[in-house]
Formats: sequence, structure tokens, C-alpha cells
Amino acid sequence: MYRFICLFLASSFLLASCNKDDGDSTPQEQEIDAGFFALQVGNSWVYNYFWVDSDTGELTNAGGIETVEITDEEVIAGETIFTMKTTTVDNDDTCGICNQDPLVITKVKDSVGFLVEVGGPLLFSSVSRQDFLVYRREFGDVYRVLKENEVLITVPAGQFTSLDNERYAIDPDGNRYEGQDNLYYADGIGEVRQTFSGVTNLRIIYERQLMSYTVQ
Repeated sequence: MYRFICLFLASSFLLASCNKDDGDSTPQEQEIDAGFFALQVGNSWVYNYFWVDSDTGELTNAGGIETVEITDEEVIAGETIFTMKTTTVDNDDTCGICNQDPLVITKVKDSVGFLVEVGGPLLFSSVSRQDFLVYRREFGDVYRVLKENEVLITVPAGQFTSLDNERYAIDPDGNRYEGQDNLYYADGIGEVRQTFSGVTNLRIIYERQLMSYTVQ
């Protein structure tokens, strides 16, 4: 009888302990899903620009350091909006292709797999392979499209399996220019590389590469 009582008390204690553990989890302990674009306050990325030799493809650092940081999050009309602060440091004033404004504030959101600048253009598609208009210019309309295959991109920050959005332009007569740009995003990491040809030039003129990053 004594043995039975002891077993009963031990079982009751274990059951109570299990029930307590199950109810102890707090929202703070749960991981935040920052999504494909790694949109989370505190995340940051550091980029450098490089000139591309048109004959050899060799890269030359253009100078200047560009830091992008997510500083704020707010919900407006049911949508989560993130504030991104871009700081450019060009001590020698030699980086003609860097952002000429030392501080730029933009607001972005993830809209069903599209990275969108609030009040501005669609920046990247991670889901749809339909061509989408970015902006209109006198020389023509500029589009982006998600390419079918993932690409392995190697930059100073590491090697990343990335999606590629190709940017191209259509002239007023409906003809596509020869040039194209490519923007590469890695899932949960963010932008890792971007090439620039001006969309009208056949060859890449310069590119931006990820040097380091902090993603929670």
C-alpha cells in the first residue's frame, strides 16, 4: 500500500511538471520570421562598389562604404512597414558611383513576396516570374523579371544560393535594349550582389557586393 501511494505521488508530480513546462513558453522565446527579405529591426548590411573592367572582368574597388540598417517597424493599415537607413561614407570623395547623399531613409514592405518601396517602385520579386514595370523614362520603360533558376553567388561576405531579378529596358518603339542588370537576393539574408549596365549598355559597368551583414 505504501509503495502504491509513493508511485501515485511521483506520477502526479511528473504530470504537474510537464503541464507547467508546456504553459511556460513566452512570445519572446519564439523566433521571429523575418521572411525572404530578412526584414527585421536590427538587421544590417555593408556594401562596396566595384568598377568592372570591360575587357577582363577584373574588379576595382571604387572606394566608399554603404551601410543599410533596418531601424524601425510600424503597422499602417494592417501592413508592416520597415524603415531602412542607408549611410554612405566616402572619405576621399572618390566614389562617383556611390550614393551621393550620405544619408537616405526609405520605407519598405514585403507585399506577398514582392519587396516594395512605400510610395515607390517594386524592388524585387521572390515569387512571381511575370515581368513587372519598375519605372518609365524618356529612353523607354524599365522592367524586372524573376529568372527561373537559382544562382550561386560568391561575394566577400560569403557564398549564397540566390534568386536573380533581371532588369531590362524597352525603347519607345517596343524594342529591347541589349543591356541588362541583375539583382541577387538570398533567402533570409537579403541583397548580396547587384550589377549595373545602365540597361542600355551591353557590358556591365560596375557592381555592388555584400561585404558583411548582421541578420538576427
